[in-house]
Amino acid sequence: MVYKVLNAAGGWSDNSTPALVKHDATVRLRAIVKVTPVVDGQEYLWGADQGTATVAGQSRTAYKWADSVWGKAPPDGLGLTATIEWNTLTPYMRHEGDHGNDPHEGHEGYRWYTSVCPWDLNCFLGSNGVFSKHDQESGYLDIIEYHFPQDGAGGGWQITDDKSEGQGTRRYRIGECYTTGPGSGRSRTVYTAGKEDEGSYSKLVQSGADDAYDWGVKSTVMRIVRKSDFENSEFIRHIEAYTLVPWILGSGTHGMAQVPPGQHQTERYIGFDCADLVVGAARHAGLTTIDYTGANALQAERDPRGPYTDTYCLEGNVVKRVSDGENADITIGTGANDLHIGDLIFLDNYPADGTYDHTTVLYKDDGADAGLLDGGDTLIFAGYTDSDTEDGLFKETLSGEMGDDHECFVVREGW
Repeated sequence: MVYKVLNAAGGWSDNSTPALVKHDATVRLRAIVKVTPVVDGQEYLWGADQGTATVAGQSRTAYKWADSVWGKAPPDGLGLTATIEWNTLTPYMRHEGDHGNDPHEGHEGYRWYTSVCPWDLNCFLGSNGVFSKHDQESGYLDIIEYHFPQDGAGGGWQITDDKSEGQGTRRYRIGECYTTGPGSGRSRTVYTAGKEDEGSYSKLVQSGADDAYDWGVKSTVMRIVRKSDFENSEFIRHIEAYTLVPWILGSGTHGMAQVPPGQHQTERYIGFDCADLVVGAARHAGLTTIDYTGANALQAERDPRGPYTDTYCLEGNVVKRVSDGENADITIGTGANDLHIGDLIFLDNYPADGTYDHTTVLYKDDGADAGLLDGGDTLIFAGYTDSDTEDGLFKETLSGEMGDDHECFVVREGW
């Protein structure tokens, strides 16, 4: 059993590279059944209607499954009825149980993910999830855990993912396909990649054709990545496509930056940290080709926006220059001397030491001082909570995100 995404040419393809679509796009997912045994040296594919399907790069004909033919009683037909049930595959946003993968010695109960391991190597993992434990943080690799919502995603030969589902990344699979024959009840059950297995670390099947884990989720699990309809910023539209994707601690600095092109966990919508989020979104939007890196290295690489080269802090909701304590009056607009929506704001942890630890993006000029950066303006960024289900994409005011943890910030050009 395989399923297909309708491509722009109108054919059906088994290419499961995450399909990045506009916020209002309608994507149809279709089941195609491969019938065995081979008849006259040929495998036959059956679907909702006749058409062309691209399977493993080859063009194939899919024939229509017609209940009027297959459902007829013998000898005119086989008396078969096909039933297909679809499910979604959803990552837990942190480890479900008490185990974790804390890269810092002495932190008990840490449940958030670190960089993703290529495979679900359950037999090599300890109870705390550590695959390779070294003194350096780059020695830690982790396994994303998944669950299967009980309400399913629909039934039949075809389902639709449309804008009513909202922005973000969704993962689909066929949970079950079976035929019912005369007098025999259910005659055949087929599962596709993504079958649940509570005995594995990721909760996905780990052997045979059902193997579903590969850098977070196997490519045979169809992923639809829907951009938002944010106005006037393709960069932010791509950022919001990471809704329903987990936050991962420091993934750009955990030996992940040099993986083959297109295989970084952020590139594949498996997980991200704060710097990964902006780099991945800009890369997917075609705005940059820079490598994945950490927050401090990214701020050093990006140019200041216009004349705003100082380090800044908040006094109440007012932005001040650290150098002289005066009001900064950073204007927000579209000019060369304005901070733009989509520009980057890097925060320095308290006490400030000139090393920037957190990457955020200016999302809206909605604070008290319209046209000026202030503590009430909204940022979008990667983050985490104590929830198993709240994803890694957050919006908060500049003042709220600075809080008690960050002392100062700099602004840099975004995209």
